[in-house]
Amino acid sequence: MHRSSRVWSSMRTRDLDVLLSRGEKERAWENYARLESNNAVDIYQVTVMLRACNGSVEQDLLLQKAKDNFGVVPTRATETTMLSTLLLEGEKERAQELVMRMEERSGARSGARSATSVTKIESIGI
Repeated sequence: MHRSSRVWSSMRTRDLDVLLSRGEKERAWENYARLESNNAVDIYQVTVMLRACNGSVEQDLLLQKAKDNFGVVPTRATETTMLSTLLLEGEKERAQELVMRMEERSGARSGARSATSVTKIESIGI
């Protein structure tokens, strides 16, 4: 029986998610490295592995490598995960820049929506 690439992707993503949920970070990274060596990485695995990163700099490196090597395109979930990390780190300026890029890509036609999001970030007190 032939499984579609979408089904395989879903299974791989779930495996990584389960490992991270169990606190098995090292095994998750080993599995992810295998996916890389088999050119089987997609944005869903990258998004899950953002949780295994030690901060926003490591997340940026992971995402950039996946973009360069596998042509992945960040999803809203990817960006939201990264935004949460930036806010936790107190990286207000970088968080604001990410929100602006997110909204530009989502088709915001005016600066009003971005200004509202930036104001929300500022109200958090970071």
